Amino acid sequence: MLDIKFGTVRPVSFREYDESYRYTDLNLVAKIAGIVHVSDYDKERYKDDEEVSKAVKSGAVDMMQTALDGMPAGRSILKSDKSELCGLISADLKKAGITAASEKRYYLPGEDVEVIYKGLFRDARYFFFADAEGYNVRCEGSVAKITFVMPDHDVDVLFICDTQRLRDPNNPYYFLG
Repeated sequence: MLDIKFGTVRPVSFREYDESYRYTDLNLVAKIAGIVHVSDYDKERYKDDEEVSKAVKSGAVDMMQTALDGMPAGRSILKSDKSELCGLISADLKKAGITAASEKRYYLPGEDVEVIYKGLFRDARYFFFADAEGYNVRCEGSVAKITFVMPDHDVDVLFICDTQRLRDPNNPYYFLG
């Protein structure tokens, strides 16, 4: 199995539906990173693992934007279990001759986990959350590190940034990338 880490070099946009308020949604812009677990690929299209990796990485922005645009209306992307989004990404990869494997667990219960966020603004307030007991957040300059011990379930790690620099003055809920 081939694991390919990818990220969107430029932000992608998506609509986040807020179930708390009727007829309210947020237009968000974010850079997204992930890992594709490739179980097979078209040997006529790609000569080796390196070519597959380049194809995934170079197509990351379009692949993520297509998947986000394909999410059903009225469905929260941030609050969903991400399986529908993963299915849309897998379908896009399949069109490119790449077969994504089923989900892979990276950390076993009891293992130490460190999540790193880079490029934080000094003039912003950040709020971090992990649904793991005893998580710890350390900020050093423009880097934040969240550490915890892996529980026996998947962990969501989230952060919120509040800064005037990223706000659109006409819409306080829209953050520019």
